[in-house]
Amino acid sequence: MKGFGPPLAAALADGGDSGRLIAETDWSSTPIGHPSTWSPRLAMIVEAIVRSPFAMHLCYGPDLIQFHNDAYRPVLGTQKYPAIGKPLYETFPVALEQEFIRERFRLPFEQGRSYVTDGDRFIMDRFGWTEETFFRFTYDPFRDDDGSVAGVFTVCMETTREFLSQRRLQTLSELNGYRSPHAEPSDYFAGLIEQLSRQIDTPGAVVFVENDDGAHDVVATAGTATTPTTIDLDGDELHALERDGDRLMIPCSVLGLQFEQHPDWVQAPTNTVLIDCARHVVLLALHPGAGYDDDYQQYIRLVGEAVRSNWLRRRTELEMRAHIEALQDLERARDALLSDVSHELRTPLSLISGTTEELLRHPEMRPEERVELLRISSRNIERLRRLVNSLLSYGRLEAGHFEPRRTPTDLAALTNEVCESFRREFEQAGLGFEVDVDQLPESVEVDPDMWETVVLNLLSNSYKYTLDGSIRVSLRNDGDVIELQVTDTGGGIPADDVEQLFDRFHRVRNQPARVEEGTGIGLALVAAIAEGHDGGVSVTSEVGVGTAITVRIVAAEPTLTPVTGGAHVERMGTALEIDENGTNGAGGANGTGGAARNAEARVLVVDDSEDILQLMTFVLARHWTVLTAGNGSEALA
Repeated sequence: MKGFGPPLAAALADGGDSGRLIAETDWSSTPIGHPSTWSPRLAMIVEAIVRSPFAMHLCYGPDLIQFHNDAYRPVLGTQKYPAIGKPLYETFPVALEQEFIRERFRLPFEQGRSYVTDGDRFIMDRFGWTEETFFRFTYDPFRDDDGSVAGVFTVCMETTREFLSQRRLQTLSELNGYRSPHAEPSDYFAGLIEQLSRQIDTPGAVVFVENDDGAHDVVATAGTATTPTTIDLDGDELHALERDGDRLMIPCSVLGLQFEQHPDWVQAPTNTVLIDCARHVVLLALHPGAGYDDDYQQYIRLVGEAVRSNWLRRRTELEMRAHIEALQDLERARDALLSDVSHELRTPLSLISGTTEELLRHPEMRPEERVELLRISSRNIERLRRLVNSLLSYGRLEAGHFEPRRTPTDLAALTNEVCESFRREFEQAGLGFEVDVDQLPESVEVDPDMWETVVLNLLSNSYKYTLDGSIRVSLRNDGDVIELQVTDTGGGIPADDVEQLFDRFHRVRNQPARVEEGTGIGLALVAAIAEGHDGGVSVTSEVGVGTAITVRIVAAEPTLTPVTGGAHVERMGTALEIDENGTNGAGGANGTGGAARNAEARVLVVDDSEDILQLMTFVLARHWTVLTAGNGSEALA
């Protein structure tokens, strides 16, 4: 190494590429001159530079001729390396046009003072693309042998990674603390991506939601210039970008998407990544001034986890709020139900109690008066029975035991029977009543008790709200589907009530009605029964015109003997029905149907109610010898 003193020559020999370049440079052609003319201090500082593990740089002389070591190479990048022997303005022409850069060299040169920076941001083209970088520099005056300032000695440390990590952690902290007042997912995500897009590391975003066709529709955007209305995440172009199950960067051009330029950067984003959030997909723009290295990919993964956990938390909050509101609604409905049921129970009980007291107080009462009081009592007993049956059925529904017990049933006969039981009541009210029952298969598999409940509830409801006009019942068979429709000319149902008509406890208020009784569970039972038979229920109504409620069930044809109308055991919770002569529907316990007493035949009645035992004994003792027991043990004994 001709011209270099022994210490410097040894340093250059061990100084890697930079030492080799310094040794090979024709310094005679530069303003610095041949190394043999270098001052001892210059030779000493160049030796220190090439030996140092830290990034060092020296600008020497009025033309700021450069020296640097290998550690300084990342600062220069592939576009500016090497800078040894070149004037500073050739290497950094753009940077030196900026006043704040020139100031860093002017202060050491002109005033002999050091200049220190702590994490300055630089926009650099080191590797063929415009990059955001951060460095910590010290600019010190370099004094030659005579004490004059002959150059600027720089020691630097790149802090890009640390600064980006700090900035991204701050973003993640803000993102994890994000709270939205919005309940709609589209509004929620719109606010979320608006916050994200303020940060240069996620300078824009688009939110898509999966539609019924499997594609994704845009529901929110931030920082976009042009946006497609839909995106196909299963497209061939996107599949081509997949690797090991993870999506890589997706060019905006593939998606037909264009983002706006972020105010903190000199270029618009050109690449994106996807974050899956169940049915929602968040498409994040990437910072064009940052390489998509491991750190950036990890950051995007953390953003994705934050977005998903944020949305999950918000969705849980909404579900909890809806649950609380539902419980509050249920409590209000329960209170209303208890109030209504109390009223419903009190009225018939008062009438039954009153008629019974009259009968006991006036044994001399004429027979026709006695019969009239008994009829009043009987009607209210039936009213209580229907109410109790509805409550029992609703209790089974709430307990999850409301499964149909399908048996072969003559559905046409059963429907006719229930309708005929209402005919006298309709006629006395002056209402027209028409029953149109198609010829159905001889028997179909349904739960006859539940079917009776359906018909009873629909007829009772029509009777209640139809003050004049008519009621029509039709039963049709369309293949496996049985359709029952009850149409009336009542006051109709307001639109707000139609949607809630089959909700439990819902009652149509402030409507002209024949009676005010009702618990709001009858039509809910109708809907549950229809669904239990693989069917459904619908309603059409017009205020002032009338209402039509249609029940559809699916019923397969059975092969067993059908159940028809008539007396039956425990139909929707009722006890064994007794005819006027005191015999049951089967013709008596001995099957003869006769009224003569058979003392040899014995009937055992078991119940824990003394009143029921007394009543049953009174009715049955006219025909058989009656034994009673208050519990199972007594009965077995």
